[in-house]
Amino acid sequence: MAHCPKSRIVTLGWSLIIGLSVATPGVAADAARGKAKFEAACAECHAAADLKGAAAATFGDKLQQIAAGKAKHRPKLKLAAEEVADLGGYLATLK
Repeated sequence: MAHCPKSRIVTLGWSLIIGLSVATPGVAADAARGKAKFEAACAECHAAADLKGAAAATFGDKLQQIAAGKAKHRPKLKLAAEEVADLGGYLATLK
């Protein structure tokens, strides 16, 4: 059976959702709050339209690193576990 690129994107999207859920146990994602946070803290440099599919998974991984203080980000960005979950919830809605 041939591998379907669309299924690969869906798999990456679910990996993002699961990865952010594991990174923030006990914190429920709120996509509306995530969108508001994205617009306030991320949209100046990152276009939501560019964060679809595989790009969303990459951004989700980077977001976890930024929140943990393991990745440099300009300006310095501090994110609470709830904000990470909310941003992940919003990114998961991008299609």
